[in-house]
Amino acid sequence: MIPLTESEIIAMTESAERSDTIDILNYNITIDATDFSGQTIKGSCEITFTPKMDGLTKMQPLDLLELQVDSIEGFGGLVDFDFDGLFINFDFPQTMNIGDTSTIKIYYQGHPIPASGGFGGFVFEGAIAYNLGIGLGESPYNFGRGWFPCFDNFVERATYDLNIISPDGKRAYGIGTFLGETDLGNGSNLRQYRFNQPLPTYLVGVAIGPYAIVHDTHTGTFGDIPVELIGHPNDTSQIKNSFEQLGNTIDALEYWFGPYHWDRVGYVMTNVGAMEHCTNIAYPVSIATNGPTPGQNRLAAHELAHHWWGNMLTLSSPANMWIKEGNAEYGAHLMTEYTFGQEYFVDVVKDNHLNNVLVSAHVDDGAFLPLSGIPYQNTYGTHTYRKGASMMHNLRGYLGDDKFRSGMSAMLQHFKYQSINAEDFRDYLSDETGVDLNPFFDAWIYNPGYSNFEINEISVNQSGGNYNVEVEIQQKLRAAPAFHEQVPLEITFFDENWNEYTEAFVADGELTIVDFTVPFEPKMQVLNDGNKLNLARMQNRIKVNEPKTISTAYVAFLTIEVLEMAEEDSAMINIVHHWTAPDSDVDANPFDLQMSSTHYWNFSGVVPENNFKMKGTVQYKGGSPNQLDHDLTQNTEDSLILVWRENPDDIWIEYPYYRKQTLGSTDGSGFIRIDTLLLGDYAFANGEFPVATNEVEELIDLTVYPNPTDGILYVEGRLKEIEEEAQIEIYDLTGKLIYTDKIQPNDRFINQYFDLGSLSGGSYFVKFRGADGDEFAKPQKVMIF
Repeated sequence: MIPLTESEIIAMTESAERSDTIDILNYNITIDATDFSGQTIKGSCEITFTPKMDGLTKMQPLDLLELQVDSIEGFGGLVDFDFDGLFINFDFPQTMNIGDTSTIKIYYQGHPIPASGGFGGFVFEGAIAYNLGIGLGESPYNFGRGWFPCFDNFVERATYDLNIISPDGKRAYGIGTFLGETDLGNGSNLRQYRFNQPLPTYLVGVAIGPYAIVHDTHTGTFGDIPVELIGHPNDTSQIKNSFEQLGNTIDALEYWFGPYHWDRVGYVMTNVGAMEHCTNIAYPVSIATNGPTPGQNRLAAHELAHHWWGNMLTLSSPANMWIKEGNAEYGAHLMTEYTFGQEYFVDVVKDNHLNNVLVSAHVDDGAFLPLSGIPYQNTYGTHTYRKGASMMHNLRGYLGDDKFRSGMSAMLQHFKYQSINAEDFRDYLSDETGVDLNPFFDAWIYNPGYSNFEINEISVNQSGGNYNVEVEIQQKLRAAPAFHEQVPLEITFFDENWNEYTEAFVADGELTIVDFTVPFEPKMQVLNDGNKLNLARMQNRIKVNEPKTISTAYVAFLTIEVLEMAEEDSAMINIVHHWTAPDSDVDANPFDLQMSSTHYWNFSGVVPENNFKMKGTVQYKGGSPNQLDHDLTQNTEDSLILVWRENPDDIWIEYPYYRKQTLGSTDGSGFIRIDTLLLGDYAFANGEFPVATNEVEELIDLTVYPNPTDGILYVEGRLKEIEEEAQIEIYDLTGKLIYTDKIQPNDRFINQYFDLGSLSGGSYFVKFRGADGDEFAKPQKVMIF
């Protein structure tokens, strides 16, 4: 959908402002939908209204989309009117003031116009007819005007009477309380419903067809709730089976958001859906007959959650659609926690945040967007639904479970049957919970992008039976304009036996230094281990006790395999995929590599000191601008290398133990095969390391092994000529010479070992020089444990 024009923005503003002038109290809608072959309706809509100000001489324009208006009755007679296919205008015969109440009745007919986007409006499809109250592709999105005259906006609420005439063999099902059915004796029947609670026009729903009903009653926390599942008679068994988790859905939503306030829970099967018509949800039959799949459970819960978020409390404008859709989608997540447990729930939250938010939202919607003030054309986009759900999970993380639950329930009660904006949401919830939510809204609602956190430095000092641990934490950003403030994080420490200890703290700005007292000596520490916040990072903590391929979910590695492990040993590994750029300043990157601007990995763990080896495969993807490695491979992938550092305060070096497998030098995609996977940070980069002083072709190859080594380094090979005063030189990563020793060739052969046990663990460059000072063999990179 294209952005709104200035005139469309003005029209939408004026549409909402009508409700400041006139309050519509009730719509009494009668629809004759017996003409299935001609796909036309005949209707009347009796509108009861009252002024909100004195001195009104005319009605605010009523919306009705391209149906024929036959006449208007009111004020004791016929009313003159103008209708241009969009708006009905008429004057009052006398001035109206506050306290006056009047009723007009509009007669109309014709073929209803469906929404241009294929979702919305009153439609005849095969054996059924139904309406969907949101028109995708329309301006405004509200689509009550597709079948009855109304103030079609988010803020106006009224009660409703529905009187639906349908042909014999078909019955109408609408929102509210069923009042009864009348056989009209002319091959048609009349079914009537009453909806007593104030509701916006887009939430009024009706469906007509050869339906049968599955009746049930669910005993919820706050009382019995009637349930109706309405579908084709041949489908009722399948539909009942598909909705087997509906009871848990009701219980979960009442637990988190408070009592269900409507007459019943109802779903009616339609060809296209879903739409949260209150008590009569239009629901796609293709999903409802496919069993209790995860997709069915999610959609059924999402639409029911709208009865709190959207139906009971709605938004004041499309710019804050996240209030409705983000909370409904998170309601579906909460259903999984209630029904299937914490581990399943965390997977649902992580799957949504990775695949729908980090990977897709900015691609689907064309940019990184804020939730509040979202452009009109992105109102029903991926940010609104999927990032909205991610951020409601973060809100829960900021508040804690108890305050989130009590605060959200209280807000729904306080704004019951009202519309709100982001500021109302923020201010009420802050006052109700006692938590200042300005930092949360500034970070996650009003601005685009995401924050990420990594552990920069850690120092440990024993103090009696405890350990004092100082941790420096760095915040990084992905498409966010400023560092987030007052972020509630958790850090979990693990000892060598995997005992764990978790503490909460607040991160503020770019660098945060926090002191902890830990009851054991920590061997590994993990941020956000319980995934209480959705950040610009994904992680997976794995336990393994035998050589095998281990899970790579969420961290973008194709495979990780433990190759060697003693039978009595076990290992715990934490893998973090950071969706932010690695450090690339001169201190971290003295060789001026072009580091990835989008992502890197961290491997940490509690692993055996000996006889433990892993390997892995990761794919680089840069074939399109939306893929993470496009910045490095958009021209060629020939210069792509894998770089590594053992700790964040080390410099980046090219990793010694990998092979690159291209899929074509210009397609931007390929594989990195890591033969020996060590703990530390990994990233992709472009560039070369200046490790040789002579041309490569002039140098010979010497074999240096084992690599990595625990201190003993063997050198073997054949020289081009006798080097009687040859020597080996070891340099650290800053280029400082830290070790030399003589090489003693036998004729032209070298077969010698060197004891490097005095060197501390880390990565080094090995060079070989002759009597003239020139290198005679290719330099090597080695790693010492």
